[in-house]
Amino acid sequence: MSIALQKTCSLLLLILIGFLLKNRLVKDEHKKGLKTIILDLALPAMIFVALLKIEVDSELMFLPLLILVWNVTMLFTSKFILPLLGFSKDSAEMRTWLLMIPSLAPGLSCFPFLLEYLGEDALAWGALADIGNKVYVLIFSYLLAMGWYYKHMGLGSRSNGQKVKELILSMFQEPINLVILVALLLLSFGLRLENLPGFISESILMLKDVMTPLVLLFIGVSVILKREQIQSIASVLILRAGFSLVLSADLLHWWICQVKRPYY
Repeated sequence: MSIALQKTCSLLLLILIGFLLKNRLVKDEHKKGLKTIILDLALPAMIFVALLKIEVDSELMFLPLLILVWNVTMLFTSKFILPLLGFSKDSAEMRTWLLMIPSLAPGLSCFPFLLEYLGEDALAWGALADIGNKVYVLIFSYLLAMGWYYKHMGLGSRSNGQKVKELILSMFQEPINLVILVALLLLSFGLRLENLPGFISESILMLKDVMTPLVLLFIGVSVILKREQIQSIASVLILRAGFSLVLSADLLHWWICQVKRPYY
């Protein structure tokens, strides 16, 4: 059995164990407690370690902006493509899809798989890219949804300045975003994980090691197997993957033409 297959089986086994624990963790407080540990401790520790191990490159700072451009591009692409697939332009279903498709929303499940299959560099890049996605989801999607709501209720345009300020402030208060800022600050001074006091780095590494099993167990505990939901999720993922592949191919073709490299 290959190493990749063994790793896949071990990850699926952890999800299965979490699924078998559903009857033991039936209260919402159980899931909220597990999610809090993941989001406020384990995931920030994992991202912190990954960021302090990568080589600083100024081009990495463009990742949030690149993802934000991707979000906006996907929004406008979806707006023109979805009606061709039979969605009514003014329907609630159309608006729901317009909010769902452009959002990457990696959530909890993305980062452990990035770490296990692609390594710590990919995890660090994913964490930086997620900043752009959060700006889109928390601010642009909110403004878009509120614009639709005001239009539907006949209220005209309203100012959302105060709410946007609160959303921006909440972004900086999230442990994951704070950890990214602290890690980038340390890197700017040439500091790495090994430069930190031993008891601090050891504690962070121990927290980081529990991230993957906790997330996979949480997925198993939280999963709800309903055919309708699986079909909807699969439809969104396949449609978004198709859009992304076409967009990536166009960008790659443009880049090759710009640098005048031969096709291989």
